[in-house]
Amino acid sequence: MPAPKQVKTMDEMTWKDALIFGIGQMLALIPGVSRSGGTITFGRAMGYTREAAVRVSFLMAIPAVFARASSKPFPRSRMWPQAMRESFLAGVRFIALPPSWRSWSAMW
Repeated sequence: MPAPKQVKTMDEMTWKDALIFGIGQMLALIPGVSRSGGTITFGRAMGYTREAAVRVSFLMAIPAVFARASSKPFPRSRMWPQAMRESFLAGVRFIALPPSWRSWSAMW
């Protein structure tokens, strides 16, 4: 059976396709399978263009990443020394700034 042509875009996505993308994301529960790799592979297998499959994968990452970030407080163990925690939190605060502020602060 020949491979399907990669011509579908995000505008052509159906509920069925979205559920299949979700199954691809669920494969990340298996050790060694990446979340984005599963969704992109399933999208390409369904005939989506490379750009559409990657875009869907990134959009599906938003709720997954926020759910994980909000499910556990920041780890406070000996594995995370104080200096590492402080530099990590400083980076998070910097990223939270609007882009115009970041570019202004980078000049100084």
